[in-house]
Amino acid sequence: MKSHTKPERPLVRIFSQKNKQKFTDYLQTSNFDDVFFDNDANTAYNKFITIVQIGFEHSFPFTRLSRAGAKDKAWITTALRKSSKIKSKLYKKWLQTKD
Repeated sequence: MKSHTKPERPLVRIFSQKNKQKFTDYLQTSNFDDVFFDNDANTAYNKFITIVQIGFEHSFPFTRLSRAGAKDKAWITTALRKSSKIKSKLYKKWLQTKD
């Protein structure tokens, strides 16, 4: 008896313009006073990194990769995907007109 379990789609971060703006806004509204007024460089660095990491996790959360994205091979780029769509449209047009 064969088991047909589908592999689970991986988790990815989406770096869209909206999420990038969310990250920028978070950093602009964050309070860095603890970092600036700390006398120990290592402690100040750790506080800074913590603020940035929290903002990063909040702005770019892990989301499940779409089914279509999970089917694509690693070598399929956005340019290839776009070219393929254009080729398909031209082929459909050719089938109708034979020109």
